[in-house]
Amino acid sequence: LESLPDRWKQKQFVTQKFPKNADNGFFVKQAYHPEPYIEIAEKYSQTQPLEKRKLGFGSHDASKTGEFTCSKSTERFRSLVKHENRLMEKHRIQAKE
Repeated sequence: LESLPDRWKQKQFVTQKFPKNADNGFFVKQAYHPEPYIEIAEKYSQTQPLEKRKLGFGSHDASKTGEFTCSKSTERFRSLVKHENRLMEKHRIQAKE
């Protein structure tokens, strides 16, 4: 250690630890704000009341054009399709044997 120069024994790089933009910069302390759980994108019973729906194919189903704009609905559908594909593949393998 004695053969090392003095500049190598001290701190090499020093910066000021006072951020000038502490309120709107990268050094802001993050706070957690919980959001309520939302099952579907919209409540069709409120946006399309039963008496205003048209009778199509013998039912009063609501028009669900925005059903898969909600990521939770989309993920639920994707997992269902993946599960059905696994079942189909399992039965195909069993049928070959």
